Amino acid sequence: MVALGLDNLEAWLDVQIKPKPLNQVKISELLSAVQSRKLGLSHIRLQYKDFIKKRLEVRTRQFILTPLRAKMRGHNFSNKIIMNTEIADIRLVGNRKFRVVIRSEYIVDGFDVGLAREKGTRDHWIYPVFAKALHWQGRGRSASSGRFERQDRFSKGHKVSGMPRLMLIRKTLDEQSPKVVKEVKRDIKKWMQSILA
Repeated sequence: MVALGLDNLEAWLDVQIKPKPLNQVKISELLSAVQSRKLGLSHIRLQYKDFIKKRLEVRTRQFILTPLRAKMRGHNFSNKIIMNTEIADIRLVGNRKFRVVIRSEYIVDGFDVGLAREKGTRDHWIYPVFAKALHWQGRGRSASSGRFERQDRFSKGHKVSGMPRLMLIRKTLDEQSPKVVKEVKRDIKKWMQSILA
């Protein structure tokens, strides 16, 4: 969860906008400036949560989802798993924090391969579900030529080695969240300055 808040908005604005001394300001200018600032503050208060949610989504895609998918490619994840990895939810929690939920889900015959790649598996047996035998193509030495070639393989069930626990989603969230917060804070500052300028 990350701090981004409206709590000290007026104090922040006072530091950002340096007023002229009162003896150099006309009353009409002062009233106009006050009215303008009131409208700007109202606009910020009304649009704040929507603005932050949109910017969080953009920055989360940029700094979390894109690097996460690159790491998955680097670990030879299936393209189906990579493309099914997405931002499931971005939720503001109060005025100061947010929560990002990343979902990586690819289910084959009731088995979530995406989850297995994230959390790892133990060595286990696999069996055919819809056919009499499992089938895949492997590489093997040809009896006739002695060269390695693709060969059809069949099995009525066999033990496969487990997958290592990679925790790519958790690691990427932990590494990249500070960048998201920094950029969203910068976006908020620019947005507020553009409204109040």
